Amino acid sequence: MALALLVAAAVAGQSSPRATIPDTAEARQALREVIFAPIGTAARAAARTVTQPADGRPVLFRTESSNGAVYQTFTRGDLSPARLDTAGTFIIKRSSADGSFVQAKIFLQDDPGCFARIIPLGERTALEITLFGRTFQRGVILAARFESLLTAPLERIMRLAEPAVDWDLLQPAERTDADAAVERTAGAIRRALPRLGDAEDGAMDASGRMVFIRDGSSQGAASGLNCSGFAKWVVDGFFRPLAGRLTDIATLKERDLGIRGNRWTGPLEESLDPFFGIDWSRHLARELARARGDEARSVEAWDVRDAPGFAYVDDVGYAITDLPTVLFRLARAAPGRIYLGSINRPVPGVPELRQHDHLVVLLPYADAGRVFRVAVFERSAETSTGSLAKRYPSDFIHLVRFDVRGDFEPPIPRG
Repeated sequence: MALALLVAAAVAGQSSPRATIPDTAEARQALREVIFAPIGTAARAAARTVTQPADGRPVLFRTESSNGAVYQTFTRGDLSPARLDTAGTFIIKRSSADGSFVQAKIFLQDDPGCFARIIPLGERTALEITLFGRTFQRGVILAARFESLLTAPLERIMRLAEPAVDWDLLQPAERTDADAAVERTAGAIRRALPRLGDAEDGAMDASGRMVFIRDGSSQGAASGLNCSGFAKWVVDGFFRPLAGRLTDIATLKERDLGIRGNRWTGPLEESLDPFFGIDWSRHLARELARARGDEARSVEAWDVRDAPGFAYVDDVGYAITDLPTVLFRLARAAPGRIYLGSINRPVPGVPELRQHDHLVVLLPYADAGRVFRVAVFERSAETSTGSLAKRYPSDFIHLVRFDVRGDFEPPIPRG
């Protein structure tokens, strides 16, 4: 059976692309006639629906010509309207000039930026993986001719690519109870946003009063939260049911001298407070852990240093452009976590120092349709990972984690 049809079958309801679907000589021959037809014939091929022998599910085939290439596309036929950017879509690209095969794409998620690409390489085939628009893996060589893989079971490509590619972490995930808990928390945050104002240096103190972080003075009538105050508000939703109060601002503002920075950055602690965001986020995670009765550990214990496939930079984190992929891998490995992200960038004129000057709250989860989502909140508003990448294209984000166990009761601001 064609690779495309096997992928489509898997995402349409079977448990895994590794499942074996019975083949038929008629189906295989019909597929070969479509894929390997002379380029003139292939370019004029009419759209059709192919029925899978195993389960009767429809797969839609169509051909399009664009920019000197012919695209032969197999997509799920049970979606209305049909979409290319759906897990299981298989697109073969051929040259309009001579009919040669250029590449084939297999979409791994319901996202246009998540796919595997195979490319002819003489007697072998090159494989590369793209996740959320960023190249994740390249240079994987498969010991088979490209043409032979176009009508092979997906199992064969997976087998040829192992152990270099961890397919289980690339495909749509089954939704877990932990994913559902993260989604519920995101929904609760979203519903509460209209009640939250926006104010520079604004936060809620331990008693719930709207104050300024710098000195604890009252904000007055026009009150709100800044990015740090908002991150605190989210953590307080878990902290208050356990402690009977909100986290203490003075504790969160403590500087972790000796934990981060060096002798060159020390003199700038007072004038720039460059590590405010990372200190604040680490303290929030530690205070919540203490309220939960977790064993006291280093303030760095909740740092995310183990995102599969990405190197962690101490006190810096990960490139913001890699954030969707980092979160995807983290959520697959350990669902049910929320992340506080401290955005940081070099300080002009002081290249060895980075300013942690913005905090975001990130909630990754698989939804009921096995689609990966990331709810992004900052300064009492909902944004997106795309918005972060657009605003901070060259910057980094340090992640601190905590999980969603327990009650979440976001506090109601008061004067």
